[in-house]
Amino acid sequence: MNMTLTTSRAWQIVQKDSRVVVSNILTGRSLSVESHIRTLLDFCKTAKAEKDIVTYLKQFIPSTSIDATISTLLRKRILVSDEDDIFTDTIPVRPTLWGCAHSVSSSTQIVILGAPFGLGNAEDIRCKNFPLHLRDFVHGYYSFRNQVDNLDRLNPIVVGPWFDFPNFKETLRSKSIADIGDVIFYCGETPEMFYTRLKNISKNIVHNGLIPICIGGDHSITYPIVATINEINTPFVILHFDAHADMKNGVVMKLHEQSGYKLVNHANVIKHIIGFENVEHIYQIGIREPFLYDNKKITRISVQDINSSKNTDILKEIETPVYITFDVDFFDPSLAPGTATVLPNGGDYNNTFRFLAQILKHKRILGMDIVEANPALDVQNKTTLLVNNLLMQIISQIK
Repeated sequence: MNMTLTTSRAWQIVQKDSRVVVSNILTGRSLSVESHIRTLLDFCKTAKAEKDIVTYLKQFIPSTSIDATISTLLRKRILVSDEDDIFTDTIPVRPTLWGCAHSVSSSTQIVILGAPFGLGNAEDIRCKNFPLHLRDFVHGYYSFRNQVDNLDRLNPIVVGPWFDFPNFKETLRSKSIADIGDVIFYCGETPEMFYTRLKNISKNIVHNGLIPICIGGDHSITYPIVATINEINTPFVILHFDAHADMKNGVVMKLHEQSGYKLVNHANVIKHIIGFENVEHIYQIGIREPFLYDNKKITRISVQDINSSKNTDILKEIETPVYITFDVDFFDPSLAPGTATVLPNGGDYNNTFRFLAQILKHKRILGMDIVEANPALDVQNKTTLLVNNLLMQIISQIK
């Protein structure tokens, strides 16, 4: 035991009648604690070695309960080893997506996380508002009912004929999904601060054997998530659905690199990710921008290939685990007008969902993000509903 811990400055202690309540001023979370925890938090206002905390707690609780107590305080970031840890948390949301649990439990397998960040998009930053917008829309779309509480009434073909309704239904019923809220980001903070927080939160999810599903936000948010998955030292492939290759390598980017800085944005995120050691290959699906970028680790599959089931067998045969990054401008603008960089001749609904069901069958999905949906540019929530159905379709493939 050599860790030094201190009480996080983000938590305030309040006496409410006979109860002691600690509240987080950043996230709004609060919980009641026993009096000895309050005493401990006062004791740790100045940094203490973990062995000293153990000794201190022995006067209040049995020795067999001490490790669990400290672990709980660390997990909730009430005690921290680094003051930066106070920001490595999420802001809870109401409603949660589909009425799922708002915290991880022993039954959780899939963790939904909002990434309300748009500074990586040079065209329009309002994609940052999409995570909350999606949850609010879905809550209203299902007549303000939680899917979790109304599974027996849910239409089996609500998403389409390729939707694995029984598996999705069981996933919700078994409380396998938790929506833990949104990553913290405040006006005036740097993008690097957000990426670091998102990476740390993703690391906590991935290292506990759970599957992160991140709702962006612009496409730069993919970088810290994939960086985390790369660190688990398991080779994997990326399925990249997009109208653009996101491989830009212009003069400005090169100048930053020569100065020792890494410039990550929605137009170059794949350029950075492709260099990760454990990324075996990237399959770029739906790319239709004017100029192509060749790389030995990239294979392109067109919308026409999807529609005609041509050149797609290679994806069905993949045995390596997969990560999915899905830019909504993959879809045709008639289906997904709510994004900042639309291009014509995109994917259609039925062929895309059929394709997903076919290629994801029996795949181990390590995680997913869906990015660049912009509620300010949407038309009658067409893009928002499409994203909801897309999430339901892919989650129904996770076995």
